[in-house]
Amino acid sequence: MEPVNETPSVRSRSVTTERNTLEVKDGRQNERSSLLDSSFEVHPAVTYGGIAASFADQSEAHPSPDFRMSSEETLVWSEEELKRKLKYFFMNPIEKWKAKGKFPWKLVLQVVKIIFVTVQLCVFGSDGYIYELQKQHTVSSFQHMFLKDWTALRDVVSYPPSTGPYAVYTKPDFYANIDHVIKTYANITNVALGTYCYDGPNCTMTYLSFCRQEFKMMVAFNRSVTFDSHRKKTCHQIPSVYPEGDPRWKYFSIRDFLEEHNDTIAFDRLISADITFTLKTIFLKSLGSNKYPDCYSFNIEVQYDNKEHDGQVLVTLDTKAEKLKCYHNGTMNPDDKWGYVVRQILNCFIIVICILSLLLCCRCLAKARYLCRETNKYFKLTQNKALSGHEKMEFVDMWYCVMIFNDALIISASVLKAAIEQRTVESDQYATCAILLGAGNLLVWAGVLRYLGFFSKYNILILTMKRAIPNVLRFTLCCVLLYAGFCFCGWVVLGPYHIKFRSLSSTSECLFAMMNGDDLFATFAITNTNNNLIWWFSRIYLYIFISMFIYVVISLFISVIMDSYETVKDYYRHGTTLTRIQVMIAEFPDDSCSSFYQQRRKQQKTVWQWMMMLVKK
Repeated sequence: MEPVNETPSVRSRSVTTERNTLEVKDGRQNERSSLLDSSFEVHPAVTYGGIAASFADQSEAHPSPDFRMSSEETLVWSEEELKRKLKYFFMNPIEKWKAKGKFPWKLVLQVVKIIFVTVQLCVFGSDGYIYELQKQHTVSSFQHMFLKDWTALRDVVSYPPSTGPYAVYTKPDFYANIDHVIKTYANITNVALGTYCYDGPNCTMTYLSFCRQEFKMMVAFNRSVTFDSHRKKTCHQIPSVYPEGDPRWKYFSIRDFLEEHNDTIAFDRLISADITFTLKTIFLKSLGSNKYPDCYSFNIEVQYDNKEHDGQVLVTLDTKAEKLKCYHNGTMNPDDKWGYVVRQILNCFIIVICILSLLLCCRCLAKARYLCRETNKYFKLTQNKALSGHEKMEFVDMWYCVMIFNDALIISASVLKAAIEQRTVESDQYATCAILLGAGNLLVWAGVLRYLGFFSKYNILILTMKRAIPNVLRFTLCCVLLYAGFCFCGWVVLGPYHIKFRSLSSTSECLFAMMNGDDLFATFAITNTNNNLIWWFSRIYLYIFISMFIYVVISLFISVIMDSYETVKDYYRHGTTLTRIQVMIAEFPDDSCSSFYQQRRKQQKTVWQWMMMLVKK
């Protein structure tokens, strides 16, 4: 907090060593008697932050050379000033307002920041949804055009999947699927509803690339196999043998094309195959209300996976979008232009607000550091004992650290958001911007808890969370070890027979969902095996996990938190162990409504009074 010059009794820095030593000894005797007689009652079984131990046998104790003050290191403030500053430092914003009449700018700034950051988040979230949905629709259109017999049912993400994997199972289906891809590519300008063109100059058609990987040799006869695991890759470029959109493309056959080039596909040796080609497209992007068209190049790859050699060749379509420099001549709608301007003004305003908030929080931490240093010097002089690490942490307000961190996140996100809307960076940075903005907004709303802590009924809940965190983390560590054992066991045993245990991550997700009571019966029912040993193991495994984690672990977890809650309630009723700083503050009588602060408040001029004085001059 700001230094307050309430009293003129400031100890001079040029006082001699002998005078300092006498004052320290007299102050030490007076401080000991005042703390023990008038502040609180000392109980034999209670230690008050180490005070009783530090006062016991004080006359016989010899000062440690580690804590002796040099003759040049003296206190900046008098004892009364230091106590008043400590009292003021640990007041809440409302009490500080009552004491000095200073408007709580940080509180108002945080409220303004919450409002505008949330508005910015909502605007960016709606624009980002439109942008991502546009990319998903583009990929979906490619799947419907290039993958034969693709249905809309496969576009819906459901669990368990309503359909099986998209695959081919016969040689004619394999060739027919590849022919469909090539024919659709050759007629894309005629059949597609979207605006697509080829990658060649002036949108002329370019070749496709058909590549496959296979083993060098595999000959299977009866019960003998001759096998060479070395792989070779063969590629063919399928040129534009006919003009784009020519009806003769419907007679094209990949089997005939390979035979013309003295090549055939041996499915016994086939590992994978893929067709790659490139298309350009132009579409409007609504991000930032900037309606100028964007140009993209899509590198499309249709993959045929036969690694398992189990008679099922999985077919997938992957796309990779690359933004191109788009030359256009056009005019922007005035409404879109004003919307763009308003968004940029909002971004700049939030950046300024967050910079001010960050500077104010850093200023408070710097003042707290300075006050901690002076308090530490005071206790060295009076008690010959420095502040402990726990006592020094009382000067560090972690809420300010959280505010500084979320301010940095929001400033970074706002700069990136403005650059995306101004098109100076790629729109693919949207995911990064969304993470920064979302995490910053989360911490901004979490910071509201600081102000709720000034009310006793809410503060007990916050203190419960604060006190329970260490015990919860220790308990969680024990649970994680047990949980990891169940994950590995379920994955290795049930993975081949249960869709929810196919991978280690899906196993963990399934067990966590079961721990919260989700989809229990389905997990039991969809075990797909005729092996009685596996069937019985799955039942025993699931029963043990559910019983242990739902009835035991979660109950213990709640009891750990309730124990912290009861401890905090007991502190509220009977008090708690006082540190030396708290004792020092408690014995100082002045509060926010004392006559000292009221008199100082009458002497201070408000901002409006200073402005009126400047105007009159």
